[in-house]
Amino acid sequence: MVEDRYTMPRWFAPNASVGTGLLLAFLVLLPFAGLYNIPLLVLCGLGLWCLVASPRDMLDDDGLRLLLVLFLCVWLPMTIAAVDAVSPVESWRKVASFPVFFLAGAYVVRAIRREVELRRLLFGVWVVCIFWSIDASWQFVHGFNLFGFPYQGGRVPGIFHPDLKLGIVLATLSPLVLEATRQLAVRSVWVVLALVPFFAAIVLSGSRSSWIVLIAVVAVYGWYLFRWTAEPAVRGRAVLRVAAVGALACGALAYTVPQAVGHMHELLVKRVGPVAHLLSGDSQRADGAIQARLAAWESAGRVFRAHWFNGVGPRGFRHVHADHASASDPYVSRGKALNYPHILVLEIAVETGLVGLLGYLVALTALMRRLLDMGRAQQLPHGFPYWLAIAVVLFPLATHLAFYAHFMGALIWWTIAISAAGLGAATRVGKTHA
Repeated sequence: MVEDRYTMPRWFAPNASVGTGLLLAFLVLLPFAGLYNIPLLVLCGLGLWCLVASPRDMLDDDGLRLLLVLFLCVWLPMTIAAVDAVSPVESWRKVASFPVFFLAGAYVVRAIRREVELRRLLFGVWVVCIFWSIDASWQFVHGFNLFGFPYQGGRVPGIFHPDLKLGIVLATLSPLVLEATRQLAVRSVWVVLALVPFFAAIVLSGSRSSWIVLIAVVAVYGWYLFRWTAEPAVRGRAVLRVAAVGALACGALAYTVPQAVGHMHELLVKRVGPVAHLLSGDSQRADGAIQARLAAWESAGRVFRAHWFNGVGPRGFRHVHADHASASDPYVSRGKALNYPHILVLEIAVETGLVGLLGYLVALTALMRRLLDMGRAQQLPHGFPYWLAIAVVLFPLATHLAFYAHFMGALIWWTIAISAAGLGAATRVGKTHA
């Protein structure tokens, strides 16, 4: 008889159904203030219990080791930066709260270990994201969503009303949504049509950073789809047929709801036009948001030069931005504080300094090494989508919400936890087939 490795009660042992339920509860509650913290804290408590009860078994897991390395590469520089932070109370609060993400992820990696369990989780993520997308599309066409939240012109907030977080959340989750769609399409290729409202919601969100993320993810995932999946030529023809039907459906919608097309065209011109002016060298015609970004990057560079070793501390940039900004800075002229520099690598440099950049470089190195290891072990067909999901949230030039802020931090580490579980499962599948 095999001895039970866990000294805890059986209901506290890692369980795939519990982990999946709590992960999906986090996602469902994400738009509603801080309610997502409830499942996050439950996962944290379960992860702590498992780690204390069986530390050796926890650290023997490939997925958990990757999660631990990535976490320490972020958290240790945060701790060093907090020693002389410009806002010590706020920085130490961030340092104290970040282990919640690792402990929650530790339970996820130990609980979800098989591909069948990952498949159920991915399908749950797919259902939530497609529902949000249809809800946002309905809001755009009819002026309100299924919950009665209004659309007042401009960018579509969807279920995140009044916040404009829908686009970046969906773009962040896009690798998982695409992988779930691929797996579902094995049974019925028409499932791919669900991506029409998904892509539409990201476009309608008006978030330029989300558009960039989506374009990059679709390009890289498309390469993976035709390079590593079974029968790529047959699958490619099927996808093209569905894409043609999707294009016809969009055309029919444009014919029946012409005012929606006009609003979308207006949104695209408003958001894309200023970027075109900037790329052509005419920065004077770029809109206020882009000019503010350029000013933010300049002031962030000055802050880094002044605090180059360990930065100003997590979430400290907003306290020193005005001191290092130029007189023409759009935020300073309006008397507002800029919360973060709007580029991931700049945020790390400013708030954790050279120490943080070295930690970040180690994290990227570990991520690239994992990709090479998967290639040598012929695990890429199983693990690449999960690797891509981590690469998206850790991409150096990402301009999503603040990396050290609780909302974006929770979403990032939630994504990393799922992906680490997926990479661990891919490793076990590769060893089985070897």
